[in-house]
Amino acid sequence: MSKFVVSARKYRPQNFSQIKGQQHIIKTLQNAIKNNQIASAFLFCGLKGSGKTTSARLLAKAINCDQATTTGNPCNQCPNCQQHTSFNIHELDAASHNSAENMRQIADQIRYHSPHGKKTVIIIDEAHMLSNAALNVLLKPLEDTPDHIVFILITTEKHKIIPTILSRCQVFDFQQIEITQIIQQLQHVAQQEKITYQKEAIELISQKAAGSLRDALSMFDLIATFGNKHITYQATLHHLNLLDENTYFTITDALHQNNIPKALLTYDTIIRTGYNSHQFLSGLGNHLRNLLVAQNTQTIPLLQTSPTIKKQYQTKATQLPTTFIYQALDKIQTCQQNYKTAINQRLHIEIMLIQIGQINTAKKQPIPINTTTKAKATLPIPTPPPKISKSYIKIARQQQSTTLIAAEAPPKTSRIPTKTEIQNQSNTPKKKTTKPTPPPILNPKAVKKAWQQYLQQLKTKKKTTATQSLTNPSPSTK
Repeated sequence: MSKFVVSARKYRPQNFSQIKGQQHIIKTLQNAIKNNQIASAFLFCGLKGSGKTTSARLLAKAINCDQATTTGNPCNQCPNCQQHTSFNIHELDAASHNSAENMRQIADQIRYHSPHGKKTVIIIDEAHMLSNAALNVLLKPLEDTPDHIVFILITTEKHKIIPTILSRCQVFDFQQIEITQIIQQLQHVAQQEKITYQKEAIELISQKAAGSLRDALSMFDLIATFGNKHITYQATLHHLNLLDENTYFTITDALHQNNIPKALLTYDTIIRTGYNSHQFLSGLGNHLRNLLVAQNTQTIPLLQTSPTIKKQYQTKATQLPTTFIYQALDKIQTCQQNYKTAINQRLHIEIMLIQIGQINTAKKQPIPINTTTKAKATLPIPTPPPKISKSYIKIARQQQSTTLIAAEAPPKTSRIPTKTEIQNQSNTPKKKTTKPTPPPILNPKAVKKAWQQYLQQLKTKKKTTATQSLTNPSPSTK
């Protein structure tokens, strides 16, 4: 029984031309090898499964290859390429060797030249796991690197590497591998392993891998083992816990047509199958995003889907108005923000589906007008009150005010006098009213003179206590 090797290791690239999606990096490294312009330190950063470690090993092999080709690829036939001895290539896992003492050991090792190979290559994987003390110890070896030493640092989190390390390395950013390139690699592996597959299944695996070729090969091995070297679309959906795109298309059509019962029943079927509600909510938002992108031919390359699904999106996008997609995305975003705090999460999503289904019917309906009856209902017009002259109103008010002032008690009944009474009162002669005379103005000099005379009279008479008090003050003329 032959030993099983996973596809990610069995089909690891053996030269630079087999690396997918990193042509700009591969060309730079090949030119550096051909022109003998190898830097003292490299930093490979990017997403997982994008080929960083493979490129580092190929670079170390090509540097020490005895029969370097004109393309810069290793020959894979010389002893240095076949043996992979640890005398000239050292791999260090920074996740488990992240202390300053480990970096000091490396600094001591680089002093001595290895008898095997041209240069000693030190590969430090997961370099972002190094402690600050370890990174500080590594600064000096990176700055004053001997000619026979090459450092290759690998990380998935470039922002965690301190700037002083970045300035001493040639930085290469590995890009996300495109879906079409992952599909080609999976098809190549299936042909080599004699595995039958459905095209939709391979496309779904490539989409789920999210730019990681290693993850795609791992899922490929899992589903191929389940189907006994036969990969089907339904088995792929089941193992990857994914919903079919047709399910999202069904729900979107039902919501656009205001068929809320159908949308709710479809969502109930999804829940009963065992899918997560939050996963459904995220998938529905991504589905509507793809429909929005597919409405414009210039933004179609933004669709991260297979060519078959991409055509289906282009067809369905023409059937939905843009305003409907905008409002549906807004409601989905609001639902996602409040999903974790909702007490009944299923009801929370069902309310969101109902709101999306009522987008097209939210417009105000015009009020129906009954055109059969031509006669219009008329209301009785009130008769205006009789006109009263201003003089009549003035005389009436004067008479009423005088009667209220003169009376000791308010009258039991108050009425407005008639016109004849007012005319009779106007004919009677009015009594002349005399104005009150103002008080006389006192002269201060006369008052003072009179006061002096009065005091002289008091002196001639007998003085009493009252008279003594009157002789002192002087009268006030104010």
